[in-house]
Amino acid sequence: MNASDADRQIKQMYKRKEKKREVNKRIARSAEIGALRRQKMIARDELLKTLIVEVQSQLKDYTTLDDKNKILLRDLIVQGLIKLFETDVVVAVRAKDVQLAEMMIMEATDKYIATMKKEANLDVSKVKAGSVVLYAKQGKIVCDNTLETRLDQIYYDLKPTVRKLLFSAP
Repeated sequence: MNASDADRQIKQMYKRKEKKREVNKRIARSAEIGALRRQKMIARDELLKTLIVEVQSQLKDYTTLDDKNKILLRDLIVQGLIKLFETDVVVAVRAKDVQLAEMMIMEATDKYIATMKKEANLDVSKVKAGSVVLYAKQGKIVCDNTLETRLDQIYYDLKPTVRKLLFSAP
């Protein structure tokens, strides 16, 4: 083996070591970027969870307001009736809303008849706790129209849009 061959082998060895060092450096950088992205996603998810808890507490406050609650309760009943599209329906409400629901039954029925051109017989149930849950066919068909359920549906359906609004760069 002559000096030029040895020199060439040494240069190749250093090139391989340099290339391996650069590859390891890129791998470490990529792992660091991935970890930062995961941290960012976790932080965003925590913010969204905090947001949903805040909205749920505001919903509880909203349902204690009487005038708005009347309109809301009537509209939730009408929407549930439209979804069920049945003649005989039992409306289950929270215990504190039973009296209000009984007062709003006529308005809800009238609005449903005007909208759908179909009769509906409503009965208020004092058994189920919750905002508004409607039952038809002896409980075989259920329309859970509680504010909590609606919020969960909206949260699930609009999660990408909410993320875009909250976290997209201007």
